[in-house]
Amino acid sequence: MRVLFDGLVFTSYAQMTLTTGIVEPPIPDVAFIDQVNGLCGATVPGALFLITGTHTGWVPVRVSLWDDAPGLGEWEEVVEAGLVPAGEAAFAGWAEDPVVRFDLPAPSYRVQWNARGMDAGHAQSNADVEHPAPDSYELMLWPAPHSALRRRDSAAHGGTGRVLARRGIHSPLTEGPSRLFLQHGRNQHRSAKDSPPAFLPTGR
Repeated sequence: MRVLFDGLVFTSYAQMTLTTGIVEPPIPDVAFIDQVNGLCGATVPGALFLITGTHTGWVPVRVSLWDDAPGLGEWEEVVEAGLVPAGEAAFAGWAEDPVVRFDLPAPSYRVQWNARGMDAGHAQSNADVEHPAPDSYELMLWPAPHSALRRRDSAAHGGTGRVLARRGIHSPLTEGPSRLFLQHGRNQHRSAKDSPPAFLPTGR
């Protein structure tokens, strides 16, 4: 396993993206079409639209590259999706410059968007130096053949619907390019970005 990034990422509107090549960051209406989850939009080829609990502020995120599929670990929310890269990958907060760029040389990948503390992050809404984000995330990628689209049922449909309702995104519970492994439970726009805190909140 290789850690590509481990630090704080600024999110607005609870959004982050992974794009590859010249693919533009997707909009949520398109990214989540026909998906069963509201956490990782993977409909647009070569891009991922990722949801956080925190609405605005610095959130701890790790991006890691694996040789094989990782386990589910102790994460509260785990969504798996497919990605066919169109070139160099870039991970960024909403409307921000990428925090990391990296090569994805394999023809296709599987990804896991892992989350912890999303409800607490949503309840707090804003994160800054004095009020660190209570939620944390990891995006895991590993080479894998482009597989058929699968869905694993869970009790998370209600939680997923709540997340999407807060974002104003339609969430049909149909087959889609992501599958939700597990999920327990489940306004304001910044006018100026502060510098990231000099510490990384624990709890990953």
